[in-house]
Amino acid sequence: MGIEGMSIGSILLILVIILLLFGTKKLHRIGGDLGNAVRGFREAMHEGEERRVTPAEPESAEHVSPHATGASGKGSVVPAGKKPTPGAKAA
Repeated sequence: MGIEGMSIGSILLILVIILLLFGTKKLHRIGGDLGNAVRGFREAMHEGEERRVTPAEPESAEHVSPHATGASGKGSVVPAGKKPTPGAKAA
């Protein structure tokens, strides 16, 4: 038995019909395009893993805290390592 109940003979007959319809050159080109697409996908996945492992930017000495807000309602700058105090006004 072949794929989901199809016999080997049926699968070969379908492949021969596809070969006759599209021709060898077009099938070769389609196969090459498919291979390039898979290769590009793998490279993109590998690149995405590298970005996740290594930080893109080193941590700075100061960062904007979303918890402390100033008069403008935007986050205020808090030195790294210090926690913002609730209700503190931005300098």
